[in-house]
Amino acid sequence: MIIGWKNIQEATGLSRNLLRRLRDEEDFPIARIGNRPATSEGLIEKWLAQRIDTGGSKGAPPRAA
Repeated sequence: MIIGWKNIQEATGLSRNLLRRLRDEEDFPIARIGNRPATSEGLIEKWLAQRIDTGGSKGAPPRAA
């Protein structure tokens, strides 16, 4: 489990602003535990695999193989 913006930033290499935008616009897997954001490496890997499979953005059609 990765808890807190700073730890999530360190784990992903992404800024807090980008993480928030991805959460809001691209369903990046961040939940709240109390008042702190939380995720896990497994959820991030699953989210990334889904984006690769669909060719990028949320709602985008799958890429042709």
